[in-house]
Amino acid sequence: MFYLTKLKKLVDELGSDRFILRSYSKSAFYGGTIVDDFYSILNIQPPSSTMVNINPSYSFEALEFKRWLNQFCSPDVALKADKVLQAFGSPSIGFSLINPQTFDLYKLQATDFLKELTNKCSIFGCEQLLEEVQDTKQKDFKNQCLELDDFIKVADYINQQNPDLYKSICYALYLSSYRSCFTNKYGQAFIKKYKLSEVSDRSMFKVKILNFVKRLLGKPAYSAELPFTLSSSDDIDRLRAKLRLGSDVSDVDILRELAFLAEKNHDIGLAYVFMKRAQKLRPNGPLINNKINYYERKIDNATHNK
Repeated sequence: MFYLTKLKKLVDELGSDRFILRSYSKSAFYGGTIVDDFYSILNIQPPSSTMVNINPSYSFEALEFKRWLNQFCSPDVALKADKVLQAFGSPSIGFSLINPQTFDLYKLQATDFLKELTNKCSIFGCEQLLEEVQDTKQKDFKNQCLELDDFIKVADYINQQNPDLYKSICYALYLSSYRSCFTNKYGQAFIKKYKLSEVSDRSMFKVKILNFVKRLLGKPAYSAELPFTLSSSDDIDRLRAKLRLGSDVSDVDILRELAFLAEKNHDIGLAYVFMKRAQKLRPNGPLINNKINYYERKIDNATHNK
């Protein structure tokens, strides 16, 4: 009801003559689609391809999988996963996440509100919209809990459709090894296919080079951006100012100390993130490289001992 009550408030404050109100209903759309309906307001001929479905519905399994991904993945990786997940086939396309009692309450509230609003102002197609709301039957109710077997089916589908994407998700998950999204049953099931050392940017170098060549040739390729955004130099500068550190303390020193602190607090994934950033600034540092190898072994061993 949030958007409906906000609309009513605006109509009351500004006057109904300031609005062109249309019913959001397939049975009320002029021409059968929302695009045709909008064009009709402007009295412009719509394009011929308005029936194309550009946003397929998520299956229940894909939706719950996406909710899990959103806990740790960057927007770039999540967007790539979104495109793959929309194509995941499942019988559970039609479903509802609202319990039946709440659904009935929402339906009653929507009906009463629409009747009240139509008495105040003109709404194109309001009769069809009211009829559609009143006749709407709830789809099968599902609790937001994904079975592990179904989770694995979605994970396997991603690996089949886009192995590089799967590895990027794996890498982001390893970097979150100190969080529940890594330690719970879903995280542990997902990383079984690859060790951290197999999905780090060192072993994915060949993929990045191939993608770079593809982009030069004008061919589509997934970006080489890491799935985890590392701290920027501005962040380090702010930290340096807060701690009142002089120029004699390098960015590498700061990042190493942050990694050691995270390691001391058993946040190996976080320590790995800081040390990888230090490695970018000092690629041949023996201590840094030894620590990165240690963190990779530590995370891999902890994973396979579960």
